[in-house]
Amino acid sequence: MNNKKIILDFSTCNILANAVKFTELISSYHEENYDIYIIKKNWKKDHEFQGLKFNKDEKTFTRSDGIYLWDPSIHPYDYFENLVFSSFDNLKFIDEISFFKKIIYTFKKNYISYISCSSITAPREERPMLRKEFFNYLKENLSIRELAKSTLRILEFEIAPYFKLKPKKFYPLRYKLSPKMYTKDVEEIIKKFTNGRKKILLSVSWDESKRFEVLDDRLKGGPAFKNGLNDDFNKLKKTVETIDKKILNGENFQFLLASKKAVDWEKFLKSDFLDLRCFEELNLSLSQSIYICQELSSFTINWPSTFGQWITVCSDIEHITYYDFKDTAVWSRKNINNSELKFFEK
Repeated sequence: MNNKKIILDFSTCNILANAVKFTELISSYHEENYDIYIIKKNWKKDHEFQGLKFNKDEKTFTRSDGIYLWDPSIHPYDYFENLVFSSFDNLKFIDEISFFKKIIYTFKKNYISYISCSSITAPREERPMLRKEFFNYLKENLSIRELAKSTLRILEFEIAPYFKLKPKKFYPLRYKLSPKMYTKDVEEIIKKFTNGRKKILLSVSWDESKRFEVLDDRLKGGPAFKNGLNDDFNKLKKTVETIDKKILNGENFQFLLASKKAVDWEKFLKSDFLDLRCFEELNLSLSQSIYICQELSSFTINWPSTFGQWITVCSDIEHITYYDFKDTAVWSRKNINNSELKFFEK
């Protein structure tokens, strides 16, 4: 009997981006032969907002009534059930535990909440930012109850890398789409887009007209949580322009645009590109579109974002990240701003 057991508590996540961080942990614990127990989250119960939705009859998108594009009634279930959980064969699922039991479980080595997960996977440079978030939240919600909760949260964050059972190494994965989602549409799009040219997936947000983005600080790349955003975004544009010119001169590459917020790249690129940004218009779900991106891509160009989390966990792809490794999978943190490996610049 396997004595290596780990419990991953998705119910401790507030938003989809938090929960996605568990994906690389699942892959890594799986590679090290743990029995993986997952506590799922009831996204529909815990979130009342409506995200971006596609009306098939009118072929239009309804605006989100919050600050997020993801819809709690659709996207978390689709991503995890049809793409992540279907990629592994040793997952077990258990019921959500009570708040008081979560406090007790915090001191169990094999229990990983979102706080432990973020502590284990965070780049060294991100840790001070996370600490600041914890203290700011406490200042804005000051009470005896919040003081107790925040003290426990901070303690867990600080001790997790030394106390919790964590993978000896971080392993990438290849998503396996659930059989019910591997439809004729998926098969035909992969076949149609496979044309012998190496695909460079570009998912970096650039939406200055606010077609989809609703927050003013995320129109280029994302929020400026550290210095250098504009300089790094210009470096990114320069790299994309270099690749674009190489393609126009006959080199065997092609851009694949993904993420709805990657709007303005269509005006910047001169070469022809493949487009999976509004995947619903192609009769695809989120899980199907991410799977297609994985299957087609040889390279990805990323910026801290949920899409970066989805795609940088994938193996057999060269991932290039700009600005910061905050949302880049641990295994692929090796090429910031294209400065170490100098892809495409020769």
